[in-house]
Amino acid sequence: MTDGQHRPGDGPRRHVLVVGAQCRSMGTLTRLEEAARELHTVLTDPARGGCAHRTGERGSLLVGAELTPEDVRRAVREAAGTARADNAVLVMALLGHGFTPPQQSELYYMVAGSTTGSTLSALNVGQLLAEAVDEPGVEGVIALIDTCHATGAMPDARRIAGGVKAGRTRLSVVTAAAADQAARGMRLSFALADVLRDGIAGAGPAVYADARLTEALRERIVGQVVGRFDYDNDPFTAEGLWLARNVRSTPGTAGGVVGPLGRQDLEEAVAMWRGGRPAAARAPHPRRPR
Repeated sequence: MTDGQHRPGDGPRRHVLVVGAQCRSMGTLTRLEEAARELHTVLTDPARGGCAHRTGERGSLLVGAELTPEDVRRAVREAAGTARADNAVLVMALLGHGFTPPQQSELYYMVAGSTTGSTLSALNVGQLLAEAVDEPGVEGVIALIDTCHATGAMPDARRIAGGVKAGRTRLSVVTAAAADQAARGMRLSFALADVLRDGIAGAGPAVYADARLTEALRERIVGQVVGRFDYDNDPFTAEGLWLARNVRSTPGTAGGVVGPLGRQDLEEAVAMWRGGRPAAARAPHPRRPR
């Protein structure tokens, strides 16, 4: 850890919450639990997602056929509170059924007793994300939404800008389908787990929720429009909002974990260890992230 900042190589904990909820009125999703567990496994893999695996009442994986809106709200609050305590990034995944009310585009996440005729029986995803990312101490939120109509999860940026942090925060959202489109077979979750396990060639030491990731997902997913939303209004962060370490990173790729000063220190240390002298002395410099 350097200067208190987490980086793809080491540092303080990152936190994750993966939720998979069945809904009685919409029919059973046969691969829901498998997808949730697979995604949770790769996100908590130290070599990939690097997120803390929490068990017990505040566990990082919540899957069930009898979940209520309050169960999910409580899990989100607790995950955000844990991230707040560690000044950490929170990765949050919602898997299951979702709907948008008539004449609206806002996504509602469905739990056991939800129906498409009652927004009170479900959870407004954009509101959940806006509240989580506005929590003081949370260093940013990455949301992975694998439901029908998933693009409706995009929160209103004005709501974030008007929050207690006055918009000084970061949010990345990856969505499984367009706002008027179904998502099937938990394709986003399985494809995302595959991409994070395999890595992305040429993407540097970390995978971000960016064009490279969405391109890799679109190559694997047909019949659904994978999308993304990115909000970055925090000028004090030392690194990007990365989703996972890239296991296919090429040494020397721009943006690597070891910066120019770090490489120079390493070269000089190796030269001295071999009994030689550094090629050239350099003036002292203030310590900075390497």
